[in-house]
Amino acid sequence: MKKVLVIDDDPVIVALLEKRLQSAGFQIMVASNGATGMERMCAEPPDLVIFDVMMPGLDGYSFLSEVRSNEQVRDIPMIVITGRGELGDLFRTESVAAFFQKPFNMDDLVGEVRAILGN
Repeated sequence: MKKVLVIDDDPVIVALLEKRLQSAGFQIMVASNGATGMERMCAEPPDLVIFDVMMPGLDGYSFLSEVRSNEQVRDIPMIVITGRGELGDLFRTESVAAFFQKPFNMDDLVGEVRAILGN
């Protein structure tokens, strides 16, 4: 079973993603901020990460920078979710697999996860 790490400080978004992705057949790991997400990634590397940009502490920009500089996890595909649509072009240049602006269509996101992971 493919593992997906969801990193977001909004517990409602995390719960929705967790429920929907589990029902789609994925194992879900969660973190409420970038620092915890990075720790979980290194301890048990997931197959894909979905993360928010605006988080306390280690925000999405810093999180992605840390991921890309860490040989152990740098090649894990990333999906960015954010309420700030103007950031899409910035993250596309950072080689993220996909970018979704909140509110996003859950079916579209699950479809993208499936396409990326071949599930």
